[in-house]
Amino acid sequence: MSAISIFLDTEVFRSDPARRSGPLRALHVLGVKKSIALHTSSIVVREFLTSRGSEAADLGHRIRADMRRLRALCATDEEKNFLELLGSRIAEIPKGMSGFMEKEFSEWLKSSGTTVHEPKPEHLQSLVDAYFQGTPPFRRPKSREDFPDALIWQSAAEVGQGVELLYFVSGDKGFKAACDSTDGQVVYFPAVRDLLKSPAISDILAEGVFESQVQIARERFGEWFGGRDDSLSLIVEELLGRRVFYFYPIESDYRIESVLELEGVRPHGDPSYYGDGLLGVRISGRALCEIELPVTSDRAGTLRSRTKGLLQEAQEGFVLRLERTILFEASVLVLIEDAILREAWPEGKVLRALKDSEIALEELAIYWGSGEKKFSSGLFEKHALEVAQAQILAGDEDTAVDPEEEADRIERARWMPVPEHLTGISSDEFTIQAGAEFKIAPMPRFENWVRFLKREFVNETSSEENDE
Repeated sequence: MSAISIFLDTEVFRSDPARRSGPLRALHVLGVKKSIALHTSSIVVREFLTSRGSEAADLGHRIRADMRRLRALCATDEEKNFLELLGSRIAEIPKGMSGFMEKEFSEWLKSSGTTVHEPKPEHLQSLVDAYFQGTPPFRRPKSREDFPDALIWQSAAEVGQGVELLYFVSGDKGFKAACDSTDGQVVYFPAVRDLLKSPAISDILAEGVFESQVQIARERFGEWFGGRDDSLSLIVEELLGRRVFYFYPIESDYRIESVLELEGVRPHGDPSYYGDGLLGVRISGRALCEIELPVTSDRAGTLRSRTKGLLQEAQEGFVLRLERTILFEASVLVLIEDAILREAWPEGKVLRALKDSEIALEELAIYWGSGEKKFSSGLFEKHALEVAQAQILAGDEDTAVDPEEEADRIERARWMPVPEHLTGISSDEFTIQAGAEFKIAPMPRFENWVRFLKREFVNETSSEENDE
């Protein structure tokens, strides 16, 4: 079965410039999956971008007018000069925005697989005939203002001749008569929402609506999950009392006593749908925790040099108390009305439903958790890279690592057989032969890995500056 063909007119995009409504998100999802074939005209693209640019320019004019009135109230030249400078900068905003808007819209068209049709020379005769005869989309003979619509229609009519059926969507009712003149070859709809309700295509478009609504749970995760006190408390409650393994300063399982801060909590992968309104969203994040390890008096005496004053007296012996950043991964279960996912609700309503939903946490695992599998190195690396970049941007270039702790890690390195699929790989300096071994040390703790990454960034920057 060939993909459903849909032609979009300018009014579709003008009615939802950001393309965040449920119907347009559904079309985009299905376009990405190639379940539908989207079409439009280069005239539509130009009209839409021109109208957005004009709106931005008009808004800039109104802001500058308000600033002139505000400037009249200023008592000092310093205040007036400041507003004058601010006004001149505001005047440049629409010019800069036009480039961003064009790039963003072009990327949307490309990602959705939308074919943009240019007017063709062979359309000229049909266009001239329609102009003098007043046939649709011309509203009357010699109606010059209808020329853009006529150019758009020529492209749509050509697409319609090459497919089994074409759905034409436009808020401009002038196109309805043109569609009606095709004997059912091109079917008119005044809005995408009306197209969604069409029995002929409701099933496949309902799939797009469902997937686009589910994606809101992922794309806007921080807004509906991060702002809920109960969601964060669920993570904290699940972490407390868990045990996490560290090599240094004492090789043992440490108990999580308190969670000082949660950060970097985000989804990864697409949400899973289990039916009846139950969504599963995989998340990962970082928790700055206070961890503790009981130490007997006898052992404390031999470890004081390594614990460096971190041992504190307890009722029985001592306790070693440390602050460590712990990575965790979990699945968030979200229960909302199934109808919300099946209908093209506006994004704001979906967000409100997610914020008010029932949630639960399952399968929370921590990196180096006692008795648990380790995280993938990729997830560990992503979080460390995020923190390293943020610290450097904030001016924190501290890369120092406790030499004793690093020496302890290196000392634990062990020879491991090279996987067979790496045998034969070579460079100018070496060739990996059968039976070769790698000497591999344990991964450093999270904070130290962040410092190693920062060290690489700092060294690369210094090298580039020296080359210049």
